[in-house]
Amino acid sequence: MNVLSTVEFAVLAELVANPGVAISRERLLAASHGRSDGLLPRAIDVAVMRLRKRVEPDPAQPRFLQTIRGHGYMFVPASVVAPARDADRGARRYISRCSPAFSPPSTT
Repeated sequence: MNVLSTVEFAVLAELVANPGVAISRERLLAASHGRSDGLLPRAIDVAVMRLRKRVEPDPAQPRFLQTIRGHGYMFVPASVVAPARDADRGARRYISRCSPAFSPPSTT
């Protein structure tokens, strides 16, 4: 089982708590680091890149963690992206274990 770093967990929790809402890098930085003196917003890009490797079926073509160019990132639930598939279900299970704020939609 992969364990998320504190920063990765904080970024994922903030995104998952606000599905479909674009979250700025600065807000994600504040949520993950508290005081962000001296830290660059690009630190969030690294955290999102690592998260994509863990939760996306194809990190090169992200479906759940979308980039909002010039602003930040947005979490797009699987039910919005496409009908549930095996890879989607696996990613939703992983995300739901990482954040109690996320409850995947029923596919039955």
